[in-house]
Amino acid sequence: MLRMTCWVAVVSIAGCAASPPADPLEVLSDRDREPEQRIAAADALSADRTGESRAQLHRALHRIAWSDAEPIELRRAAMERLLAADPRAFWAAADRAIVEVDQWPAMRSLFGLAVERRHRPFTRTAIRSYARPSQRYADADREERAVIASLNGGRAVEDVAFEVFEGRGEGVEAVHQVAAWTLLHRLLPADELRRRLRQADPATPVVADLRAAAEWFDELPSTPEQVVWLQRLRVEGRWEALTQKQAWTLTPDQRVGLALRHVSFLLAYGNRSGFADVWAGKAGLAEALASAQRVDRTTFGPRDRAVSQRLEDHADRVAWGDVMVMRLLRRMMDQPDVTASLFEQADADLADRRSEHGGVIHHADRRFEARAFEPYLRRHDHAYYASPRCIEALQMTGLAHYHFHAQSHDNAAYAGPGGGDLAFTDRFGAACVVFTFIDRNTLNVDYYGPGGVVVDLGCIYR
Repeated sequence: MLRMTCWVAVVSIAGCAASPPADPLEVLSDRDREPEQRIAAADALSADRTGESRAQLHRALHRIAWSDAEPIELRRAAMERLLAADPRAFWAAADRAIVEVDQWPAMRSLFGLAVERRHRPFTRTAIRSYARPSQRYADADREERAVIASLNGGRAVEDVAFEVFEGRGEGVEAVHQVAAWTLLHRLLPADELRRRLRQADPATPVVADLRAAAEWFDELPSTPEQVVWLQRLRVEGRWEALTQKQAWTLTPDQRVGLALRHVSFLLAYGNRSGFADVWAGKAGLAEALASAQRVDRTTFGPRDRAVSQRLEDHADRVAWGDVMVMRLLRRMMDQPDVTASLFEQADADLADRRSEHGGVIHHADRRFEARAFEPYLRRHDHAYYASPRCIEALQMTGLAHYHFHAQSHDNAAYAGPGGGDLAFTDRFGAACVVFTFIDRNTLNVDYYGPGGVVVDLGCIYR
């Protein structure tokens, strides 16, 4: 009994010993702690005058300030402390991070700091934010409008954005010019945008490239990805090849809707005689589709929407160039070597439960190739993430981007593009195709393009 009492006493004394103080940096980075505790840790670190401690603090605060996973009161505190410590570094970080911030309360905190301090160079950052489309607010109601106007003496946002597009303003770089163009494409009527573009100073590559595009295309690039596509064509000489190969003149009707996605087609057929049977236009395509086996999509997820898959329902929105691409795709569907390759890829997709498969359809010397590209990410079996190499191949020599809906052989309910697929084509401005298993020996073929255009081209068979 005496021994047991002594043992309990020892344990009690040990249990009362003081625990070592928590490391403030660990407390600041610990998401299980209350925001007040983490803010206090940040202030404790600020009092430490050693350079390494300060550097660690600032790295931690930047991670917090620009992460949507952090509580808003902590993010506000992080922004305020970073701004007080090094304003130049803070505004530079904000400009880089703004495109990743999706929480409106955090954006409002940042906007408030910019307006409060009258930091006019933040204009370019606000334009980068405004250029991102919002599902919550209409463009006229976006908070960035008030920020831009406030920082620029109440001037019209469109005028300020156009100056940034031209490359004017402190710290304006190409990324800001492209964002300004994307925004202006949404805010201004098409005729007004073209008028202003003709008057823009072509001193920078972004403006020069878009002015050149305006002379050729009816549909101007409207997103950063499409501007990159245009710049890639210009740098690699494809643009020059296109303008030099034009031995014929398109009619006004054929120029309607002409866009970047038609460049490969135009380069493959440099004169009217080269079009042969694809020249027949919409009437010829409608005739070819009349006897095709069609399969309508009937099942839709939360991001999907029902879209007609009939050519006649999109007659007013299908450009002549799109019809030409679809005519070529129909020709591809009759080539046994290509269909065999597509079924082989679809079988591989069926066996892979980690990702959909896809690639780029190329056309040269009257022959087609369905060139597969490994997915950039493998997250689940209902998405194909195109790699940068895949996108570059599409933009340089691709007729169309493609992927499979091959979750099972009996997949007819999903025959056609989903919401993510339609978002991809709007973002990149590309011609796209989805191949869907109807049964083991049948793949349905659907063309889709920007603006919700979907046309069922029929089926191919094993």
